[in-house]
Amino acid sequence: MKNILSQINIYTFVILAIFPIITYSQNTSDVKIGTQIWTTKNLDVSTFRNGEAIPEAKNAEEWVKAGESKQPAWCYYDNDPKNSEVYGKLYNWYAVNDSRGLAPKGYHIPSDAEWTVLTDFLGGEDKAGKKMKSKTGWQGWEKNGKKSGNGTNSSGFNGLPVGNRYGMGPFFNVGNYGLWWSSTEHDAGNAWYRNLYSNSGVVNRSVNDREVGLSVRCLMDYKQESSEVYIGNQVWTSKNLDVSTFRNGEHIPEAKSKDEWIAAGKNKKAMFCYYGFDKKYGAFYGKLYNFYAVQDPRGLAPEGFHIPSDKEWTVLTQHLGGEDLAGYKMKSKAGWYESRNGNNSSFFNGLPGGICEDDGNFIEITETGSWWSSTETNLTSSYFRDLYYSDLEIERDFCIKNYGLSVRCIKD
Repeated sequence: MKNILSQINIYTFVILAIFPIITYSQNTSDVKIGTQIWTTKNLDVSTFRNGEAIPEAKNAEEWVKAGESKQPAWCYYDNDPKNSEVYGKLYNWYAVNDSRGLAPKGYHIPSDAEWTVLTDFLGGEDKAGKKMKSKTGWQGWEKNGKKSGNGTNSSGFNGLPVGNRYGMGPFFNVGNYGLWWSSTEHDAGNAWYRNLYSNSGVVNRSVNDREVGLSVRCLMDYKQESSEVYIGNQVWTSKNLDVSTFRNGEHIPEAKSKDEWIAAGKNKKAMFCYYGFDKKYGAFYGKLYNFYAVQDPRGLAPEGFHIPSDKEWTVLTQHLGGEDLAGYKMKSKAGWYESRNGNNSSFFNGLPGGICEDDGNFIEITETGSWWSSTETNLTSSYFRDLYYSDLEIERDFCIKNYGLSVRCIKD
């Protein structure tokens, strides 16, 4: 929305404090990291989701045989059941990939791409490892009673150094390595996995033979109920607002022409319109509202929700890595001009719904997505957030109140 700034004064603003990015779910065995919910313990099941038993390999011969025949198998580290109390079980990839389901109901084994979402959120592979490693249990030199190999576990992932079992049967690396399968195959004989080291703070992405025994973590299935999405500790709607009545049931006037839109602005009256005054755009992009509708005391947002303040928008963008990085994560995967789409890793699903200017002209559909905040800058203008097709960032701007922008809601 580059042309709006030329019509209004330039204001300075204070950068808001960064809010915590890690929040926990109510299940003490789960942790919410970014937009994902991970189990905090290694998998320790001996049956598939359908109730059928997963074969246990109790010695090297049985382990090798399972790998050669491409059959699922699990084992305890060192074939000692005591090790499962802390470390869980080791599984070959044939168990991970079995159609009967290794993960409990409501969960799945994370794909290679989902592991990447996790490590990217934690600062990339070079920084994520220390945040993922448990605070104890890792080997290393000792200083002030602490081992150098331990992590901070600031992510809550609680990665343990379980080690692994080679395809030929031997166990290795307990105390020094933590290795977890992904559900993604690399080729006919290998699959992707992630690895933490005692002597490093990185997360290694690599491939391993399918008959190798590694730990398994599970990821909660993504649920989007009533078009809502959890982003950090906030709950946002994932669609643009498309209501034609206030919360109290009274109708919001619709502008069907330029004259009606201009008149509403002059009289400071609440109004909505469809892009181009054409209802066909509403099904996909929602409606465009002036700020007088946003601030109307009858309530624009549905019960249980409100229009996000400027501060709440900042919490969102800081959670997604700051303004320079958040836009790509917020933009929808399709629909943007010249295919300048985002990856929508936040599930915000930002669409380029365009703008209605104060004179009733429409601009930048497929190029710009702009959303009101509930925060005024002065008597005539208010803050909003802006995604643009050619940019990866999200911009914090302000414009006069009789512009028509999209609206998102946030849960009370």
